[in-house]
Amino acid sequence: MGGSSATLGPPFFLSGSNDRLFATSRILLPLLCVILTVGAGTGTEGAAVLPDGVGRVREWVVHFDPGMREFVRETFADLLLAVPADASFCVVLAQPYDADKFKSLVDGMGPVRGFRFLVGSGGVSGWARDRYVFLQRHDGARVIVPTPEFVDADRQGDLQVPVALARLMPTLKVERTRLDLEGGDLLIGTKVALVGAGTVWRNAYRLAAEPGAILQELSQLVGRRVIMIGDEDDLPHEHIDMYLSLWNDREVLLGDPRLTAEYFAARESLGLRDGEVRALGSFARRTQRAMVATYERVRLDLVEAGFRVHRIPILHNDDGDTVLTWNNAVIERQADGLHAYIPRYKIPLLDEQAEAAWRARGIRTHPIRVEHVIQQGGAVRCLTNVLRESPPTKTRRVDAAARASIPR
Repeated sequence: MGGSSATLGPPFFLSGSNDRLFATSRILLPLLCVILTVGAGTGTEGAAVLPDGVGRVREWVVHFDPGMREFVRETFADLLLAVPADASFCVVLAQPYDADKFKSLVDGMGPVRGFRFLVGSGGVSGWARDRYVFLQRHDGARVIVPTPEFVDADRQGDLQVPVALARLMPTLKVERTRLDLEGGDLLIGTKVALVGAGTVWRNAYRLAAEPGAILQELSQLVGRRVIMIGDEDDLPHEHIDMYLSLWNDREVLLGDPRLTAEYFAARESLGLRDGEVRALGSFARRTQRAMVATYERVRLDLVEAGFRVHRIPILHNDDGDTVLTWNNAVIERQADGLHAYIPRYKIPLLDEQAEAAWRARGIRTHPIRVEHVIQQGGAVRCLTNVLRESPPTKTRRVDAAARASIPR
């Protein structure tokens, strides 16, 4: 593990042919970040960065790590088909030549759309959610840059990304915080935000402060009342978005390991024992039962905070290193209502049960295959972030024929 300190120079914007852009950026790469714009639909107009479920995503952010290429192939394929055709993507790269690898990976996936490539020095992880937090506050749009205690050497480039992204949006301001927090452990609503107890207590220990003081500081930072969820020593996962979904200030979807009982009963009816779920490891019934009390404590915290709690399946690996989550989703509001890009694992019974839980809340679902990338520790929300959002308008979706052409 390496230290998190880094000196950020100003990003540098280039224009011209792709070949010249790539060649120039190789010379400048050790000193700065480079923005390479390819295709249409990548304007830099400022737009509000809204809480989940409030606005429509205009520009997504993804990080491309070539080492994860095969893990994310199906995930990117489904996402590029599901996202409206006029939404664009900002793709963060570690090296300029990785742009060709990314374009090769996504060739033929979904409609032709704009890709904007941001190249920075240092390694870049595949996780776009954790190193910066976009939000809309009373005083404007912000990208919050935390101060992580440790950052792996191969993820140092992540620390440069938020400042470079802010240069793309004149209305987006950078704000640094002394707090160590990750985007995956923060769910932001319109008036409230939810944070896992692990983040609060970790900062309390680091900064020799009371948990209440950390919550107050975090509330000031995000411009909303922040509610701590769970117990420091007994959380379902280190990131709250792996077991909880928030799309307004009144109701949530909470993972419930008890909802997998039907899955285990179906296995038993076929003469199958608790055991392997593809290559993801062992998911025994006893493991799910052992998690019930943990989730009940989270539920009580949510109820006490005034939320209506709805349930959705969740499946924990026996080793504790993998969670099959249907919560790790991105939610947006289009002209016809709420849409959620949710994980899918090709486990029909549980996939259908989870989709039904989302649809029961009036949310349209777009299943995204994640059974490979979950082996790396994350799903849809972990892989993505949102750079630009706006109030919902009519959208142009990918036609059914194009969607059917992608093998399942």
